[in-house]
Amino acid sequence: MASEFAAISTVNGINALNSKLSTLSTSTGAAQIAQASSLVGKQVAVTGNTLIAGSNGTADGAFSLSGGTKNTMITIINPDGSIASTLNLGALPAGQQSFSWTGGAPGTNYTYNVSAVDTAGAAVSVAPYTVYTVQGVNLSSTSPTLNVAGSANTIPVSSIQTVLGSSS
Repeated sequence: MASEFAAISTVNGINALNSKLSTLSTSTGAAQIAQASSLVGKQVAVTGNTLIAGSNGTADGAFSLSGGTKNTMITIINPDGSIASTLNLGALPAGQQSFSWTGGAPGTNYTYNVSAVDTAGAAVSVAPYTVYTVQGVNLSSTSPTLNVAGSANTIPVSSIQTVLGSSS
């Protein structure tokens, strides 16, 4: 009889644990929704090297430098592969950088390459980002995703590398 009481006690404990986990999961989901909702209207950067020209032809980009540079050049490439423009950003410190280009055709996606060298002329490692403006939050999957300007696909919140701030 003691073993039966122990078994009943174990089952009750498991049920209580499941209930607490369910409550925790619900509160975590609400926190994720709140976090994702706070991104609406802001620019977020994800891994990639696409520039998306807005309605005024301006495109914002971002990248991260592994070290300080003596010279940093950005080459913007048209959809047909030809060079649209180059930007000389000069010397920059290590870390996250951003830039804006005002020569695009509205609604067009461009790509860009960043070349950076340090004071000794050695290449500095660059991680490029695609910058999107968050337009809304999609709650149709198990975790929130972001609806962004310039892409028919949603962006998982987990893929965001950095939040740049409000769109211009």
